[in-house]
Amino acid sequence: MALAGFPVARPALCVILAFALAAPAIAGAADDGEPFRKKVIACAWDLGVFSPSDVLSNKAAFAALPIDGVRLYAEEGRDADGRPVQRARPMSDTNVWNRAKMAELVSVLREITAVPSLRHSFVGFSLAPLRNRLDYRDDAAWARFATNVATLAFVAREGGMEGLCADPEEYGGTRQYIRLDTDPPFDACAALARRRGREFAGALFGEFPDAVLLSFWLFSSQRRGYAAAPDPAAAVRAAGDLWPAFVEGILEGAPPRARLVDGDENSYNYNAYDGGLTYAPKICANRACIALFAPENRAKFRAQVLFGNAVYLDRFTNPEGKFYYTGPTSGSRLLSFDERLNGALRAADEYVWLWGERFSWVRWESHGPPARDIAFDKGRTWDDALPGFLDAIWAATKPGDFLARRFPEIRGKGGCTNLVAVGPLRVGGGNKNGRQVFRIPVSRAERYVVEWTAKGAGARGTLTMWRADGSRRWDLPVETLRGEGAFRQLIRIPPDVGLVTLGMHADGGEGTEVEFSEVGAFRL
Repeated sequence: MALAGFPVARPALCVILAFALAAPAIAGAADDGEPFRKKVIACAWDLGVFSPSDVLSNKAAFAALPIDGVRLYAEEGRDADGRPVQRARPMSDTNVWNRAKMAELVSVLREITAVPSLRHSFVGFSLAPLRNRLDYRDDAAWARFATNVATLAFVAREGGMEGLCADPEEYGGTRQYIRLDTDPPFDACAALARRRGREFAGALFGEFPDAVLLSFWLFSSQRRGYAAAPDPAAAVRAAGDLWPAFVEGILEGAPPRARLVDGDENSYNYNAYDGGLTYAPKICANRACIALFAPENRAKFRAQVLFGNAVYLDRFTNPEGKFYYTGPTSGSRLLSFDERLNGALRAADEYVWLWGERFSWVRWESHGPPARDIAFDKGRTWDDALPGFLDAIWAATKPGDFLARRFPEIRGKGGCTNLVAVGPLRVGGGNKNGRQVFRIPVSRAERYVVEWTAKGAGARGTLTMWRADGSRRWDLPVETLRGEGAFRQLIRIPPDVGLVTLGMHADGGEGTEVEFSEVGAFRL
């Protein structure tokens, strides 16, 4: 993956991100006029408790968030007790949903997706029954499920959503995707599961042909282990696992512009720089699940299956001793979050989703009756619990915007002071003295902004990372910024880097001179 920086066009300002997020080879079509970039989707607990209408009531607060979209549940009015009626379990509901009634939600979703920070939002649903398992031979039950999925897809498409977000976890323990003794023999049951996957895809993508189906997992978690077996098909058969066949059916039924995203919920537990638990090797292992597909479907797998990551927010706010707990990095739990978010983004093809339970994305100043009990602090946000949280997301996803708009607000405040402050300096060209180098001691996961202004032909600045043993980090970009003008760059420090050098050079030849001013390195 190329990690070269991206310049951002501004008058007299070139903004570059050292660890820029390169577009994957299999990325889907970007929106008209919108450059490709990685996207962060909020799928948190509070967004499942409050309705789309409640999100719209808090539109101003959501508009200020540095995210790209949220997962919402569709609702159809209120029940006799005044609680929202969620349409989140199309596989469990024994009724066919009223499409005309649910269409009333479309205008609300259109207003939501008109907000830039909510443009890439998803309608969420469960891809497993809560109580009664669907018999793979029951055409009527599967047809009802497909009809309800089609209604969700219709609402999502008409509402301007990115697609649908599936949670395959079997909270009711129905073993929907494991062959039972009452099922047909495995091969026959797998063929039925594959057919049901095609029917599901036909219903969803028939209504929304270019939808993104973001699933909390597809082959990640235990299922990627099948691909490492000497005979992957035999391993699936031995486990009695019908999920790979169901997913293959989904892929077979997906039209060319549709995309399936494996969100890899297990990446809650990954560390950005921890041996086998790094994000990129796990995604490579997920891609190896192409071995589970029939040869005729492997080209579709390569073209239409994307891999993403998840970050579990409670890890960075839970007290020590909790199962989900991540301690500080370089003295800061915010830096731990920042390091993992950036690791997740670098490795993901396009989408990273964030899950959180203890706090809220906004302060929910206005809302109707909640769909479920409020088991979180609706008056305290994640940014309250982990100060700097929103800045970290902003810098990771929109570095140019962060540097141009947010950095000037914090520059020189709260410890964000200049570590290499010098007056104007002149550097002559054409000899070994044609440079000046500043040394910046750094620690893992810290973030810095480096900036300078250059005047004169042949001006060049270089930013280089060094390991503790004095060797250069060649596998990370050695940034070189040339020419006159103002430059500003954001960098994050990998674990084995202890020194960054900033070099000011003049390449104009003998007798030329370059003037550098406003040279600075600021620790965020």
